[in-house]
Amino acid sequence: MIGKGGMGEVWSAYDRKLGRRVALKLVDFGSGELDDGRARFAREVSVSQQLRGPAFAEVYAHGTHGDRAYLVMELLEGETLQARLARAGTLTIAEATDLLKGIVIGLRLAHALRIVHRDLKPSNIFLAKVKPSSSGARPLDGRKEIVKLLDFGIAKETWDDGRITNPGVMMGSAHYMSPEQISSGRDVDPRADLWGVAALLYRALTGVKPFDGTPSEALGKILSEKAPPLSRNKPGLPPGLEWFFDTAFKKDPAKRFQTIDDLCDGFSQAVTAIAAERVSDPLHVDIVWEGRSPEDSKPTVLEARPLPRLPVLPPAAPAPVRISQRFPRWLAPVVITIATLSTLFVAWMLRLFGAR
Repeated sequence: MIGKGGMGEVWSAYDRKLGRRVALKLVDFGSGELDDGRARFAREVSVSQQLRGPAFAEVYAHGTHGDRAYLVMELLEGETLQARLARAGTLTIAEATDLLKGIVIGLRLAHALRIVHRDLKPSNIFLAKVKPSSSGARPLDGRKEIVKLLDFGIAKETWDDGRITNPGVMMGSAHYMSPEQISSGRDVDPRADLWGVAALLYRALTGVKPFDGTPSEALGKILSEKAPPLSRNKPGLPPGLEWFFDTAFKKDPAKRFQTIDDLCDGFSQAVTAIAAERVSDPLHVDIVWEGRSPEDSKPTVLEARPLPRLPVLPPAAPAPVRISQRFPRWLAPVVITIATLSTLFVAWMLRLFGAR
């Protein structure tokens, strides 16, 4: 067994027919909840079949047996974000940027299909090792890890009117839920996932959850309090991130980032100080551009640190201007000599003509 949660277990297994190791997810419907359990499993299968690409684990097969269902999936090598943070404590700005870029790839597709994950948390983000090709070569971009989004078991298809969640039942993890998800878990849109992404980034950068405490305490804080300033939990982070998280954690969804790309752009602006008016202190940023052409290139932040703030001095009073500052020193005697000679010449001429 390699994983266990409230909805079931995940095992490492061997597919004898195809000769490969796989991940086998087993879901127990539970007594008294067979109909709901089957409906949720069918929803997860439907979502998994729609979401194909590098940001998702591939599903090979699925089925049911009695009160248990199974999913046969790609076996990933690596670790969850939860395990990484338990080991490392926090991520650097560059690591958080890479994490966000990977999440963007998955949520961009999911939200385009009008699918809301509703349970983004560190244990559902997997940092999978990139497997070399048969020739041993790695991808052209040199990546060693790919971010995978896991567990769409409570995902919501916003275009589907089918109601699976019972009224009054919250779906998700308390510390990463948006206010609207707490108030009405069914009536949410992709902006609820953006709140979860922001909570993940806050946790990854500071080492603490933005709304900490017991689950009930966290829910109360999400509904009524602001997240603590970053400087309280992790001094030295780019000051622009205060603006980023203040925007991402607005209680009103209409005042937050509206798409995952908006959120990604906001994070980039916060750490690179592109939006200077939003940043209290200037930053020096080292960035590397990735991509095979200018169109698909995006910056990866290597380091961002505040520049020393220079003192602002009052304007000095203008100094009196002297002739010696405006003209060469030798010019004054020459002018005086010429003026004297000219005066003497004029006086001599007047005397000469007066005598005649």
